[in-house]
Amino acid sequence: MIYHRKSPAFSISLWWLTEDIPFFYEMAGRYAEDILRETGKNTLRKKQWLAARHLLHHHHGILQNIAKTPEGKPYCPGTNPFVSLSHSGELIATYSSQIEGGIDVQSFSEQVVKIKDKFVSQQESTEDPLSLHLIWSAKEAMYKSYGLKKLNFKEHLLVVTPEKLCTPSGSLVGQIHTHQLKINYQLEYEIWNKYLLVIAQEQNRIVL
Repeated sequence: MIYHRKSPAFSISLWWLTEDIPFFYEMAGRYAEDILRETGKNTLRKKQWLAARHLLHHHHGILQNIAKTPEGKPYCPGTNPFVSLSHSGELIATYSSQIEGGIDVQSFSEQVVKIKDKFVSQQESTEDPLSLHLIWSAKEAMYKSYGLKKLNFKEHLLVVTPEKLCTPSGSLVGQIHTHQLKINYQLEYEIWNKYLLVIAQEQNRIVL
């Protein structure tokens, strides 16, 4: 584990994946059927999947198995914290909180800049590569918090960000707005070398 942060609002952890599957033997035993169903033969995917649950069990104190909704959103059965998982290559991120939220970790990539027209609205328009990565990652985190399908990143999700970012960490606001629902989010971001981490926490929701 390379980073752990616990605040009154949430707990997050980052794990740099250097271990082989036998290291996660305890988790592999508990989730044997799920691993085969969800990761197939992809060894890296297996390790990412196991490492995320290792973090939740050993560093967030969540001891029961993690389940998934029909839409694929992870959750703790019963009256336990909300959870969210993310990975980018060898970096794994986990989130737990009593407040609904989502987490996203993203390596800096030219691909995000290339596809900006698919997720950046006119209101968010920017040419700054770092701001583009933040918009993408923030929308991923909000989407994970929402947990349902049929969201258009360009039309239904909004991130209020400065034209150009100049600090390695900070707070922003975001929103999911459909014809049925409006959800406001507090967004926190941190930058490490070639990675960006964004946490989205739901503030309130309005049924339209």
